[in-house]
Amino acid sequence: MEGKDKKTQPLNRSYGDSGSRHLSDYVYSERIDNRSRAFDWVIPLHLHGDLYQFFFIARGSLVLRTPEGDSALAAPAIVAVPPNTLHGFDWSKDVEGHIVTVSGGYVEKVLAASPAVMERISSVHLITSFSEKYPLSDFLCCIARINRDLFGDFAERQQYLCHAFGELLILLYRNLQESEQQAREERNCAVRYYRAFLAEVAETPYNRKSIPEYAQQLGITAAHLNRVCRAVGGESALWVIQQRLVQKAQRQLLHTAYSVAEIGCQLHVEDPAYFSRLFKQHTSVSPKMYRQLGGEIPLKKKRGSSN
Repeated sequence: MEGKDKKTQPLNRSYGDSGSRHLSDYVYSERIDNRSRAFDWVIPLHLHGDLYQFFFIARGSLVLRTPEGDSALAAPAIVAVPPNTLHGFDWSKDVEGHIVTVSGGYVEKVLAASPAVMERISSVHLITSFSEKYPLSDFLCCIARINRDLFGDFAERQQYLCHAFGELLILLYRNLQESEQQAREERNCAVRYYRAFLAEVAETPYNRKSIPEYAQQLGITAAHLNRVCRAVGGESALWVIQQRLVQKAQRQLLHTAYSVAEIGCQLHVEDPAYFSRLFKQHTSVSPKMYRQLGGEIPLKKKRGSSN
């Protein structure tokens, strides 16, 4: 294994290889399990000075380790690691897939006419979602063609490898573009659901509708509604409903002379003790104290508990 004092030094070869740095047109493909088994399935943190690495996982799982934290992934998945990126892996013993290692000079040559692709692969990417348009099998077929010429003796071998590797990178780029587009569409859809939910909550007396009933009205499940609320507003659906109630109570406390119990009844919360607890949960003070302070207490913005 690499020496402990060298683990953060740039390597100009694959982890565990010996010898001098690779040439500028270096490209190599190997099975993930062949390399990982030699290190008992654990590759410590290291970085490559001038090598891109692409991991195509068809079976099994892994934990990608970086200084920013760990990321657990399960097949099917792709991990793209550019040069000078500190990374390590914990692989499951049943892992299957391929590693494609390429020098920076070779990537630049292949992508000379595709600066957008070059820019995208200059950062780490973890891909776990594959559409019917770009399934993992397409990537694996491309790798199979690379392997055929990489380890064979065919006419115009170098030209074909350049073409096949370029196809692999463009497939990767297209997958990333499609994933981002899908994420934008999902985000826009979530915002629409969230706004519709807020409008319904504003028009509905407290405790008159359950969360499943709100969700049914929107045409989604209760679990989906909660995901929407957390994704867009950082709050659970129940917290949103409660907070709207508290906002109405705040206005009543500041602009009317009704008692706390009377305000609770007007807002369809007939238990004064429950009303006070709920109010304090969202403002950190009791309704009486809130009125005395003249409303100088903001609502709590977010809540991490699930409902």
